[in-house]
Parts: sequence; C-alpha cells; structure tokens
Amino acid sequence: MLSDEALLALDRAELLEMAQQVYDQELRSRRLTAEPGEDESANNELGDVKGLKPRWLDDAACAAVFASYHGGSSGSDAEGARDLLEAAGIPCYIDVQKADRSEGDTRSQSEFRLLVPSKLNLEAVSLLDKEIFNAELEAEYRTHFEQLSDEELRAVKPEVLLAGLSDRIERLTRAYTEEMERRRTA
Repeated sequence: MLSDEALLALDRAELLEMAQQVYDQELRSRRLTAEPGEDESANNELGDVKGLKPRWLDDAACAAVFASYHGGSSGSDAEGARDLLEAAGIPCYIDVQKADRSEGDTRSQSEFRLLVPSKLNLEAVSLLDKEIFNAELEAEYRTHFEQLSDEELRAVKPEVLLAGLSDRIERLTRAYTEEMERRRTA
C-alpha cells in the first residue's frame, strides 16, 4: 500500500528477517532496487543474499510450502526449515507468495515456498521429512492411538499403516538401482 518512494525510504536493516523477505519480494514485484546499482549479479550460489534471487532459482524445485494463517508461525517455520537445509549444505530460498484462494481455503493469507536447486530437491525433501515433518506425524499418531480403546489399538496392524511408506522405499530403491545399472551398461 506504500508508494514506491515510501517503500524505498524504509530502512531494510531495521526489519525482522521475514519482513525483509516480504520487503524484497515487494521490491522485485515493482521492479525497484533498494540501492543504486544493485542487481542480481551480486547473488551467490548459496542462496538468498540481501533477499535477492540466487542464480539457480530459475531451475529451482519446491521442497516444502508453509501456508500462513492469522496468528500462525509459518514464517518462522519456513525460516527454521531453511536454516536446517543450509546447515546441511543445501542452498535454499524462501519465496513469499499470496495464497491461491481459488482452492477454497479462505483462511490462508500467504505461502512461504522453500525453494532449492532442483538437483538437490530429493535430498532436501528427505531431510525436511526426517527432521521436521516425521516428528509432526509421530505426534499425530500418538494422539490417534491414545484415543483408541484397548481393543481398537490391538486391532491396528502397523504393517498396514506403513504400507505406503514401505512401498515408497521399495520404489525409490528400485529406481535408483535400475538407473545405476543402466549407467554401468551404457
């Protein structure tokens, strides 16, 4: 809602990290630069420098999306996920977008898309699953199991609950093994 002049007059250094990213996104959408002579060539390969786009962004893949809701913590969740990936040596960039409300979700305000170089997407998704999302699933499973009666809990078959994950492991292992074999014979 600010004019271009008012937006450029803001001191980016006084903003919180997530606010800096929103600020940078707004500058890009308006095709403005915060400093004379600033351009995307200042970016490096490791990711977000002063909120500017990294060189690999045109070939990026989305490793995770954190939808923001009023009073939610998705911005800080996205930052935590980015920090986790960067600590593992996976460059990442948070792209902030207005949420697509055509899907019927009127509560969501914006999305924080965690982008990584496409060649590192599988590793990034796996790391996020292991360090963040699996813990959330475990908490959901624990809550679900607590709500079951003794009889219902005894009737649960872990192999049925894990069939999808087991199948995913088998498929990924097969795809990798077949590609390795194909390259050995090529």
